[in-house]
Amino acid sequence: MPHAPIPYDERFIRRFPDDLLIDYPQAAQESSCPKASLSERLEQRGEFSLVDFDPLLKSIVKNPHKELLGKIEGLVGHTENKLQPMKSVIPNQSKALLNDFDLHGKLEYLDAALQKAVNSLHCSLENKKVVSTGKPHPEFQKLGSRYFYIERHVRQNWFDAADKCRRMGGHLATPQDEDELYIIRKQLEARWFWLDISNLVDEDQYISLASGKEVQYLKWRHGEPKKSSAANCAYLYAGDYYTYQCSDRNFFICQAA
Repeated sequence: MPHAPIPYDERFIRRFPDDLLIDYPQAAQESSCPKASLSERLEQRGEFSLVDFDPLLKSIVKNPHKELLGKIEGLVGHTENKLQPMKSVIPNQSKALLNDFDLHGKLEYLDAALQKAVNSLHCSLENKKVVSTGKPHPEFQKLGSRYFYIERHVRQNWFDAADKCRRMGGHLATPQDEDELYIIRKQLEARWFWLDISNLVDEDQYISLASGKEVQYLKWRHGEPKKSSAANCAYLYAGDYYTYQCSDRNFFICQAA
C-alpha cells in the first residue's frame, strides 16, 4: 500500500540533521553580538595569521634576544682581555723606538764631529806647507803692515775658503788687534766674511789653524760665541765676530803667509 505523501515542511525537516536547523529568531538575536576576530579563532586552533607578525616583530625589536646580547658582551670582554697586555707593551716599544732615534742622532753627531776634526787637521797640515816667498799673490793688497785678499764674488764653506787661501800662498785671516781690524773693516761691505778662527780642535778654545795657537784678539758680538755644537767657525760682520756652521757659504778674507 503506497505511503501517503509527506508534507513539504516535514520533508525539509527530515532531510537535514537536527543540529543544523536554524532557529531564525535566535539567529537574529545572536547577529547583534560581536564576533571573534580571525586571529583569535586561529589562535584557539594553535595557528598564526599574517596580521599577527607586525606586533610580534615590534616586540622582538624592543626586547632583543638576551642570548645574542650575552654573546656580544662576551666578545667585547674577550677583546678587552686581548688588548690589556698591549697597553703596557706599546709604551715600551715607543720608548725603545725613541731610544733608537736618540742613538742614531748621537751617531750622526759623532760622525759629523769626526769629519770636522779630519778637515781641520787637513787644513792645519796644508797651512804648514805654505812657505812665504816674500812676495804675496798679485791680488793681495797691503792693509796696515800686512797683506790681505778679500773675496767678494764667490761664496765658499769655511774649509774650501781655507783651501783657496792656501793655494794663493796664504791662509784665512786673523786680525791681530783692534787697529788692524779697523783697517780691514773699512774695506768691507755689510757682508759675512770667514776668518781663521774656530773651535774645531777644542770646543773651549778658538784657535788659528795657520798657527795652531789660541787666538788672542777676539771681538765677539753680544751673545757670541754661540753655545752650539754645530757653530764652530767664526766670521766677521760689521766689525764683530759671530760663530756659525762651517758648512755655510760665505765670502772670506785671506792673509799672506
